[in-house]
Amino acid sequence: MLPRTAAEVGAVLAAKGLPAERPTQIGLEIELGLLDGEGRPVVYPQVRALLERIASDAPGVWSEVFEGEHLVALKGPMGDSVTLEPGGQVELSDGPMPNVSEAAQGAAKKLNAMSSAAEALGLQLVGGGLQPASLEDVNWMPKGRYAIMRAWFASLGHAGHLAHTMMKRTLSVQVSLDYRDAAGAEELLRLAFRAAPAATAIFAASPWHFGASEGEFQTFRGEAWRFTDPSRQGTIPTLLDAQAPDAALEAYAAHVLASPMMFRVRGDDYLAMEGRSFADVLAAGEWSPGDPVSEDDLWNHNGSVFTDARLKPGLIELRSTDGVVPGEDLALALAEVPAFWVGLSYDPEARTQALERLCQLPHEEFRAAQAAVPRQGLAAPWGSERVADLARDLVAMAQAGLSRLQEAGREGELASRALAQVAARVERSESPSDTLRRREAAGGRSALLDALRVPKA
Repeated sequence: MLPRTAAEVGAVLAAKGLPAERPTQIGLEIELGLLDGEGRPVVYPQVRALLERIASDAPGVWSEVFEGEHLVALKGPMGDSVTLEPGGQVELSDGPMPNVSEAAQGAAKKLNAMSSAAEALGLQLVGGGLQPASLEDVNWMPKGRYAIMRAWFASLGHAGHLAHTMMKRTLSVQVSLDYRDAAGAEELLRLAFRAAPAATAIFAASPWHFGASEGEFQTFRGEAWRFTDPSRQGTIPTLLDAQAPDAALEAYAAHVLASPMMFRVRGDDYLAMEGRSFADVLAAGEWSPGDPVSEDDLWNHNGSVFTDARLKPGLIELRSTDGVVPGEDLALALAEVPAFWVGLSYDPEARTQALERLCQLPHEEFRAAQAAVPRQGLAAPWGSERVADLARDLVAMAQAGLSRLQEAGREGELASRALAQVAARVERSESPSDTLRRREAAGGRSALLDALRVPKA
């Protein structure tokens, strides 16, 4: 039966928790930039050629997905995919894996193969938190929903003035974790929202803006998300105020239902909705006479809400970090973000400690930290402290949590090495952005691209 109210949607989310007997898993989504051999943004035919080459290099593995005449994605046999993003970025969504170490190693193998395919075509696959080119130089890709989103964000004025930057240029690492029940979902949501400023600062990797007159940053990706759409970004204050798990899930659902609709999906078509309230549609139960609302419509709309964390049936997506800086060991670099979140989230002791530490800060000071992190990073204020002080504590808690998971046979050694690398960086109050700035200062744009380039197989 279709849920009609926020309370009913929250109840559906609670009921979709995964069975207690099933081992926890980790999912990774990695967005990467694509440039030509001269370091310039690509056009659609070049991205299409890359998708075709990836498929031809692994016969029988990938199925091609089209939108009209345009190849827009590849689907793999284990829930993995490679998709076309608005500005020619490509996103690898890997299937669920049992732990961070296996997830990072599996993703690294696929990304190495993708980089080899790109190089064979005279292209470059790059990481970091932002496509290294000006907004005006990045080309729009031909997908129906991107055209609708582009028009919607443009209608928001200053509140959405960096939305096209978000769409065309931002890169990230997103982590998906399981929840079991309403209490588990609520704890993970609260942890994800409260820890988002620290996570953004720790993994900041987009210190440049390439032509924007916005000043200096640690993460321009983080700044872009602040000015995308106030109705669907950031945190959910009513959830942070909720006093019970069911109330927290209802608060999340109410936020989703109140977010204006940009589009709905019918078959292969995206239909512009121009801000119509999904709550009203859900209450009516139909779009128009004879066109009923389905549960798929609900989850499609949920996917257009861009909060720092997002619930889906049975899992939570953690979305507050910049993309990966590849380094010499791609698997090690890919393990950093999920190791941080898994250490805090999947170990009950670490999760409790982190929530106690995070919930001490009043809302106004929390919002001030959120606003300051894109420019100041770890130096941003966290009440009477700095975000760096909080980051050191959270990373130490995550390390202890990972150690306990490893002792229980639930995690591998790669995750611990990755988080030790993060801890050493945070101890110096540095982020990947600081490393990238030094590389660019020493060797110019070519040195920067070398630091960002994904190694081939």
